[in-house]
Amino acid sequence: MGSTSALVIGFSFAGQDGWSSPRTLVLILTGIGGLLLAFVWETIVGSRALLPPGLFKQATIVNVLVISILHNFAFNAGTYFIPVYYQAVNGDSPFRAGMRVLPFSLGSALASVPVAQFINFRTGTAWIDRSLKISISLGMTLATIGYGTWILDVENVDIWSHYSTLHFNLPLHVQVS
Repeated sequence: MGSTSALVIGFSFAGQDGWSSPRTLVLILTGIGGLLLAFVWETIVGSRALLPPGLFKQATIVNVLVISILHNFAFNAGTYFIPVYYQAVNGDSPFRAGMRVLPFSLGSALASVPVAQFINFRTGTAWIDRSLKISISLGMTLATIGYGTWILDVENVDIWSHYSTLHFNLPLHVQVS
């Protein structure tokens, strides 16, 4: 966590002081060095590692991790930039922008409940594997359709109408992330 923090702070100082500033270079190099040391340590401790290296040899696990990272990137970008868009482009106040994003947050939270119930409907490894695959596939498909339809005509679309396709179905994948 310290290495990641050093990288983030170093990148933010680069915008102020420039890339050749000693403060920027020390933070970025410290962050990279710390991440490399953590990687080496995780490799040395083997099966006792926080993330065992053998975990990344299974294609399904690697695919789920990559999909989760990409999904979190898109979801977090949306939760940050949608209110900024409302404030900058539409001229909304911060309160109004927050109220317009409320269906996004509440829809995501409420839609996670049926997905969790679906996954936990039965016991057994086969059922859980199958239900997770269904949830991930359906959630990613619906999220792609939702984001795609929203991007097609973001200026003219009624913000409440697209939530039914995007934000109430997006948590099908959020539950797994």
